[in-house]
Amino acid sequence: MPLFRPESAVEMGGFVKQAEVFETVVKTLKGACGVKKPISAGSRLVEDLGLDSMGMLALAVDLENRFRLKLEEDQAHPPETVSDVVQLLQSRLQEVES
Repeated sequence: MPLFRPESAVEMGGFVKQAEVFETVVKTLKGACGVKKPISAGSRLVEDLGLDSMGMLALAVDLENRFRLKLEEDQAHPPETVSDVVQLLQSRLQEVES
């Protein structure tokens, strides 16, 4: 399993595992976004979890604050699933690590 090291992990002296990124996304969806439905990697943000534009904004802002980075997703291809969000975070975390 790949390891990633966001700025917050540097302060803690550790690396963030892929599973931890997924769990953080799930916690954010349940907390900041108020999702009550079961969440899997394949869950679609809008269709399955019911996120609207405010929910998507809450998700992005919370994750940016938790990982101390800017997501800057591709406007033409925004994340559609939980897995897409995790992959976007992993990509950004790799850039921060480099």
